[in-house]
Amino acid sequence: MIITPNDVDKYDILTWTMFDDVVQNITKEFKDKKIEALFGQPRGGLPLAVALSHTLEIPLLDNLKIIKDMKKFGKNVLWVDDIVDTKKTFNENKENFTHFTSWVSRVNITGLYHTYISNKWVIFPWETLNNAEEDKINYIKKRTSEGYIE
Repeated sequence: MIITPNDVDKYDILTWTMFDDVVQNITKEFKDKKIEALFGQPRGGLPLAVALSHTLEIPLLDNLKIIKDMKKFGKNVLWVDDIVDTKKTFNENKENFTHFTSWVSRVNITGLYHTYISNKWVIFPWETLNNAEEDKINYIKKRTSEGYIE
């Protein structure tokens, strides 16, 4: 699909260059906070989490039991997602982590570090424009049925 001016009005199309800038900004924010591990929220949070694991030089964990144990012992674990828009995923995970970050946020959450705010449908570099409208429709249907979108 060719991107037209109309697409730019409907979507926020994020690029790999923007991703690199976000990784650097988040790295600066968290490099002195003694983060000992991080968790990437599956699916969208994983690309950002992998990059941050490298730049912060800390392990990327996928086992929530280990993460809960780390928190019990006072260890700092960073939760990473691509976007926080309804608080659903954030609220499901907030008790397990000490620090929180996302690339994009649509909501104000105390303690969530994010680098970008958008009210448009966001297309991340690892997504395709061809699927954007269908993804948006499916997302809205699911979140509406769950009670997160009125």
